[in-house]
Amino acid sequence: MNEISFAYGKAIYEIALEHNLVSDYLTQIEIVEGLLDQELDKFLKAPSIDNDTKKEVLIGSLKGFDPYMLNFLSLIIDKKKQRYFKGIFEAYKSLAFEYLNIVVVKVFSAKKLEEAEKNKIIEGLKKKDSHKTYRIENILDKSLLAGYKLVLHQQVIDTSLKKRINLLKEELMKEGD
Repeated sequence: MNEISFAYGKAIYEIALEHNLVSDYLTQIEIVEGLLDQELDKFLKAPSIDNDTKKEVLIGSLKGFDPYMLNFLSLIIDKKKQRYFKGIFEAYKSLAFEYLNIVVVKVFSAKKLEEAEKNKIIEGLKKKDSHKTYRIENILDKSLLAGYKLVLHQQVIDTSLKKRINLLKEELMKEGD
């Protein structure tokens, strides 16, 4: 994350904190992120489209958003910093997650996790630390074959079939020596 992204992310975080809207802004930022994954991102970055049109389209699609958030998004477009949206949102989320005591767990799996599977993983994590709220970020990795690989902070918990096969292979190689 670069300095510009962090500065803007921290600025909106401080506004959210001041107005006790950290959780609300987190939800709003995640909505905007979802929109930016679509064609809107290309539209906002197009140099041939004027800023007023960009703001009108973006703000028009965000009904019910907090006025400070809307002004913030408009400011980013006015300053021609929309290429930093992703980094700005990541900076905000990092600060908000820490404030809200949310831990993001990256779960690598061969197939998309069902809600029940996510809930089971979260329940297991809560047994170790019930004071935190956990969010699952599911990353598909077909090479795992089955099972999961969890990354929590710097800790890796690998229960994948690929890992078990590799361990078995290592044991067989040792016995062969």
